[in-house]
Amino acid sequence: MGLTERICTAVLRPPFVRRWAGAVLRAVIPEYIRVDGVRVAMNRADPVVCGALTVRQYERDELRFVRTAVRAGMRVVDVGANVGLYTALFASKVGSDGKVAAFEPDPVSFEYLKKTVEANRFRNCQLMNVAASSSHDAMTLFTSSENRGDNRLYANASADGSVPVEAVTLDEVLPLLGMSSIDFLKMDVQGFEGKVVAGLVQTLRRSPALVVLMEFWPDGLSQAGSDAFALLQLFRGRGFTIYRLRSRGRLIRVEDDHALIREHPGWKYANLVLLGPDASCAWMR
Repeated sequence: MGLTERICTAVLRPPFVRRWAGAVLRAVIPEYIRVDGVRVAMNRADPVVCGALTVRQYERDELRFVRTAVRAGMRVVDVGANVGLYTALFASKVGSDGKVAAFEPDPVSFEYLKKTVEANRFRNCQLMNVAASSSHDAMTLFTSSENRGDNRLYANASADGSVPVEAVTLDEVLPLLGMSSIDFLKMDVQGFEGKVVAGLVQTLRRSPALVVLMEFWPDGLSQAGSDAFALLQLFRGRGFTIYRLRSRGRLIRVEDDHALIREHPGWKYANLVLLGPDASCAWMR
């Protein structure tokens, strides 16, 4: 969840404001929105993610990076696909020779994800209504009615609902989808990234050219039962170089993992780009 979405969440927290804003946004949020040539189905009941998309304030730096880094023929995995913005952009970029696998456990968001893919008539996407985790198990997704982008796979104060979901490991599922190795991975799962990566170790070993775009939220990782430093070290141990994604797509190399964690207490987070040992850097600034 980006800064704009977090501001919207805070503003919309009082019940009377939420009721008023909800009525306004339902009238303003369109059924579909076009971003970089793809159509995205909009959840009018989600004023945060789809509201930010409507006013063109949604994850602009991340979208700029994707435009540059994702190329034709790539095998791409989208973990935490939501309504399918990134899934659609990936599918349009990789073309008929590429593949996209999108994972979204929330049944509400998954319906919009399907609508997005169908609206663009993509044939290179495989959609999974499951969570990615460290084991194959039954889990509970704690949902937020005011921000479907803040659904989490652990109990939290922002949740006002829950739904049972199936969790799988990417090491287990991706080979079944014809993706034993991958070229690009996007993860934004509200601190559950550590669990996702724990179930991705074999795929990482087979993917030396992998590029990862990941939200790094130390407090969220801790709430989910992971260690932020251990997650960074897992990638470093496999030869990855870690960068912070800054404004206008600039990449700043991370030299001190402990300092990175100290700089992001509480709600603070960083967008990271991790480059495997064989990843191409031709598009880097």
